[in-house]
Amino acid sequence: MASFSAYLACLLLPLSSALACVNDPSTDLNGKQARHSVLGDTHNLLFSLDRKIPLAPPVYHTEPPASLAKKLEAEALTLIYAGNYSAALPLLQNAEATAPGDYSIAANLGTTLELLGDNAAALNWITEAVRRNPESHRGTEWVHVLVLEAKLRDAGAPGSSLRQPLVAIPEHIQPDTRLAVAGTLRSAASIREALNYQLTERMTFVKPKDPYVADLLYSLAVLEANLASVESARIVLSLAERYGYRDTARIQHLRDAIDRALWISRSWLIAKWTGALSLFVAALYYACRRKWLFLTRRAYRAHKESLKNP
Repeated sequence: MASFSAYLACLLLPLSSALACVNDPSTDLNGKQARHSVLGDTHNLLFSLDRKIPLAPPVYHTEPPASLAKKLEAEALTLIYAGNYSAALPLLQNAEATAPGDYSIAANLGTTLELLGDNAAALNWITEAVRRNPESHRGTEWVHVLVLEAKLRDAGAPGSSLRQPLVAIPEHIQPDTRLAVAGTLRSAASIREALNYQLTERMTFVKPKDPYVADLLYSLAVLEANLASVESARIVLSLAERYGYRDTARIQHLRDAIDRALWISRSWLIAKWTGALSLFVAALYYACRRKWLFLTRRAYRAHKESLKNP
């Protein structure tokens, strides 16, 4: 979600850093054990979901803002984190009037307007923020624009809050698979990164149920299954259901693929350990027959006596 970048980074960085060291066993869609996968992104989604509004005010790690515009923006952010969006809006508008052209003020204006339900104005400000700084949020703000455009598109369809997928992901893809999303060809790996980043922010403020978050989570689950692990995909798929993803057939299809991969993985693991145990027992038996190994001290003594008295 737009901006709050400096502040969310302060809040989420310690958790992300800690989780970056977590290695979890991972399984690919073919049931093979992949390299150990870091589930930090998925855990961050769970953390964002559990965060409650009002949030703690942002903590400054540098000197407080000196300019009037930044002071107004800081006051607005404190109100936003307290859930008081309507009081934050005029402060941000004054900040923009005081220092026009600032990226974060435009982005925070767009986010606040979206939280207040004014999606048309929110889209204008988020688009302006992207124009001012295209690389903001690691270049992932196209997801925010996509959500706002979908909200405006769907507003004229009573009874249908989401008419088509925001990011349609094929059933089987590779990291370098390129997909046309939001008018641009993007690699599957970059789309996965963008969805993880944007959802981590959005789920802090948007709680279940929400069809747009649900749709993005389902697309992310497909990406996780193909590019990361079915273990992380299962977590994200559960989040999609929690947010109200309605296509039960797709959910079941993906869940069946995940369960199949895990079953194959377990079967291979059982076969591997069974084979290893069988080899160990056979080696033990052979060593005993060759008198290289004795299972009891009495057997060893008997063998020694037989050597003395052939």
